Amino acid sequence: MRRIYGICFILFAMLLIAAPSKAQYKRITGRVLEKQFGNNKPKPFEEEVRVLGYNTVSAAKKDKAMIDKNSTFMLDADAETVADENGYYSIDIAPTGALIVIVGTTNELREIKKRLEHNFVIEGGIALKNTVVTAKAKVATVDSMEVIDTGSTIECSSILTIPENIGRDFARCVFQPFVIDCQTGDTIEYRQPRVYDGKDYALTQDRRMFYDMNNDILKPYIQSDPLTSGLLQIRWSDSIKKRNLKHSYTCMAGLMVADYNNVYYKDEKQVSSCLARRPFQFLEFSTGWFELDPMQYKENPRAELRDGAENISLSFVVGKAELDPNPENAEELDRLNKKLQDIDQSGDYQLKRIALTGYASPDGLYDKNYKLAQQRSELAKSLISRNFKREIFIYSNKPVVVGWNVVVDSLKAKGLTEEAETVDAIIKANKIIDRQTAQIQKLKFYATAIAPILPKLRIFKCEYAYQTTRALEPEQILDNYLHNPDFQEGGKKMLSHYDYWHLFNMITDPVESEKLYKRAFYESKKNEARPWVYAANKLVVSYLKRDTMDLEVLRPFVDINVPHVNVERRTFAGHKYYVNIDRVVANQITEYYKAEHNDTAYYLAKMLPDVEEFREIRSFSIVKGTMFKKNKTPEQKEELAKAIEVVQNSSPINKAVIQIAQNRNKEAAETVASLNDEDPRKWYMKAVLDSRDMDFVAGATDLDHCFQLDKKYIVIMENDGDISDDVKEMWQDMYGSAMSE
Repeated sequence: MRRIYGICFILFAMLLIAAPSKAQYKRITGRVLEKQFGNNKPKPFEEEVRVLGYNTVSAAKKDKAMIDKNSTFMLDADAETVADENGYYSIDIAPTGALIVIVGTTNELREIKKRLEHNFVIEGGIALKNTVVTAKAKVATVDSMEVIDTGSTIECSSILTIPENIGRDFARCVFQPFVIDCQTGDTIEYRQPRVYDGKDYALTQDRRMFYDMNNDILKPYIQSDPLTSGLLQIRWSDSIKKRNLKHSYTCMAGLMVADYNNVYYKDEKQVSSCLARRPFQFLEFSTGWFELDPMQYKENPRAELRDGAENISLSFVVGKAELDPNPENAEELDRLNKKLQDIDQSGDYQLKRIALTGYASPDGLYDKNYKLAQQRSELAKSLISRNFKREIFIYSNKPVVVGWNVVVDSLKAKGLTEEAETVDAIIKANKIIDRQTAQIQKLKFYATAIAPILPKLRIFKCEYAYQTTRALEPEQILDNYLHNPDFQEGGKKMLSHYDYWHLFNMITDPVESEKLYKRAFYESKKNEARPWVYAANKLVVSYLKRDTMDLEVLRPFVDINVPHVNVERRTFAGHKYYVNIDRVVANQITEYYKAEHNDTAYYLAKMLPDVEEFREIRSFSIVKGTMFKKNKTPEQKEELAKAIEVVQNSSPINKAVIQIAQNRNKEAAETVASLNDEDPRKWYMKAVLDSRDMDFVAGATDLDHCFQLDKKYIVIMENDGDISDDVKEMWQDMYGSAMSE
């Protein structure tokens, strides 16, 4: 028994040495490129690039010897992958192993040596394009194809048939669709692949993946139907988002069938056409816009600071900070004090601060005048403050010594032009104010023309700020908005919601109104915790009225994670607000609908209640969002049927559009016949029905009738899969040359 245990232990140890555990594997990455002639940069191979991984160098060398002898059937790689179209690969093997890269008849072996990145530049060999010779008919075929362009999405479906004897029990078939922009020819997207494994291939693949199929990157795409030698039908459908709403798109599919070692069948098929049906291109969207009830958003005026100012003239004892006994001084002070007391004692206002600025005339020495103005400001401050029972913040601004240039302006105002020019010349010749004063006081007209002006310059300016919640009258708000620079855009003052609400009602010009809505919304977005929904909705309604949109304006007010409308929420402070206000959601749906974001419009439409006000916007969104979707639930089918009824009854054109979209050709013919003969859409839709009836001459005639009314439909026809090539060619033969003249 001990001997048996010993032998088992030795065998186990040998296994540990010979085969590294899964934990020892490393992800090896790199790129395989084809060497070009001259100085041209290497580029990815057009042929398939196989990358084989080996946990030991000796195993790799053994397989390379077989590959060099063109014997690839019994290769024993530990892992295998195929480089992508740009030459990149990734494979999990031991860092002490080796790689073999095979392209056509060329191969290269490279030891890993613990490096995790290995790039190859290989001279291209002659690829064996047809590893297995097949009969001419043994190719995959596309048996049916339908392409519908709903505006934002391409709905594709097709049936791809792979004939008998291509599939095998020990093979894998990969179907890889990809999207091409018909205008640019660029491949823009790879779609989800499908993988069909033969039963023997599946068993071997499980062993290759160390009995853990999660190591197979294609596992999520393996279909339940096994690959056999019999006929295989791939029924494929997909919804493809259009990156550019003005472009058309086609889908190609790469098809590859491989056994354990070789890709023995490759093909590429077009599974959708650039010429898509566009069933909704003539659908009339009659839904307008949704206003919020203004009375629900009327706000009370908020407490705000307002400014006032008074100029007072006081006469002082010459050269002193003392009021002279002139009775006018007392009158001026009484007038100012009464004004301030009236503000402070009113129930609607509260005086917050007072600022005093003393002004001195320029006669005399500048420094003395400056100090005197400062002292006189302090005197006025004490005279005012003693009249208040509570403490008011009163402060003195920097005193101002008025310059002689003000005297020049006063002289001009009196018509004393010559005297004004004389004083102005002295000012310009002397930059120092004391020198100006000395020369001006020597002028002959100083006593008669200048001296009387000076007392009027010795004033005090009293500025005050008071807080009030008293509402301005609408006329006052409008006057501020129109004439006060402080309240205009970019001014010192911000309008409140109360102000804007009244302005929205008083400004009637559409252009000016939209500017106002925009200003109100963006000010609230910048300065408030939540933007103002009323202004935002007004702005979007203004946009919709002129058939434009901005999807970002209403986005902050719509929570797509909450599938209900009029949801009440509260801030941390307990303030109530709403998200998903029904009319706001309806306007957002309208914008998404117009922008051809059909899936989003449909998703939001399901939030709205099925009531008369929102029935049309819901129905249009449901029709465009789900009519051509596959695998609808019974509830969705019932919902769609109701929506179709609403849309087709919204206008005669829409009735015809829906009937044609649903292939109700007989009903559609009657509806189209009843349309206005001067409407080019009538004749275009007749041509669609003619095309379905294979009446090519009638189709060409109806198209020409349409184009005579409006030539823009020629471009529509050229890209429309609902008009057959036979009808297009017949029109070209019968009328095309005349139309081009």
